[in-house]
Amino acid sequence: EELYRLRNFSVSGKKVINRGDSFRSRSRNSVNSLGSRVRSVAKLRLGSGSRVSSRKSSRVTSRMSRNTSNSPLKQQSHSSEAEENIYRVLMLGAAGVGKTSLCAQFLSSDHINTYDRAAVEAEDFVEKEVSVALNNKESRIIFIDHQHGDMSLENMMMTYAPSAYLVVAAVDDKSSFDQAERILAYLRMSGVFEDKAVILVANKTDLVRKRVVKTVAGKAVAMKFGIKYIETSPGINHNIDELLVGVLSQITLRENNLKKKSTNKVFSFLTKVLNITSDDSSACSNLNIL
Repeated sequence: EELYRLRNFSVSGKKVINRGDSFRSRSRNSVNSLGSRVRSVAKLRLGSGSRVSSRKSSRVTSRMSRNTSNSPLKQQSHSSEAEENIYRVLMLGAAGVGKTSLCAQFLSSDHINTYDRAAVEAEDFVEKEVSVALNNKESRIIFIDHQHGDMSLENMMMTYAPSAYLVVAAVDDKSSFDQAERILAYLRMSGVFEDKAVILVANKTDLVRKRVVKTVAGKAVAMKFGIKYIETSPGINHNIDELLVGVLSQITLRENNLKKKSTNKVFSFLTKVLNITSDDSSACSNLNIL
């Protein structure tokens, strides 16, 4: 048995309620299966000559699965993940926008001082796993956090087969939003928007005096691509729980929507009509609806 932290939430309308963290135990075999998949990716990256040493490749798993072993087949891994509600989320964006700080704060309800570099580096792994119970349904989310330029976007998409993408930009850096737009354009061209959750994250909102990208401009980018938008700050723990719960909600909503679309053409038509008539500006900021 292995102890792990479970983050508990409920949603009431647009409000996310943090029910606190608890500790549970699960079979070590489940952790081993996940860890073997992580290490196989690390070996692949080592063989391709990418800059693994800069991100502590020997510790790419999260705190709850560092010392794991065994190596099941790739097909078996994906099958078991589906049964256990395990989702992978790619963290994308320019260097220095705060992707690692966001991931570090996702792992616990305890506030982490993101301006303390040592505290953030303590969670500086490529893969960071967090267990979340949303309305009493438990899921495991693995955030894939490569350094920008460490691995091509195409390669990451093929390697990890993510369920969602968080495209992060910093409100004090206009060029990071330009980079985010380029990433979003590539994702749209790749057909990602059709069945995967994509959220544009405007980070570092605590830097009020240095802010150069206003909310209306950030939302405009999200609306241009028809995706969700949220503003966050790990520095003051602003909207971190909302983003964590929101990405899980978007994944499950899209999964359910795809199932309904495949069996009900009328539902698909009504969904399109509702999306056309809804307030796009308000809807793009609500992560609890499609």
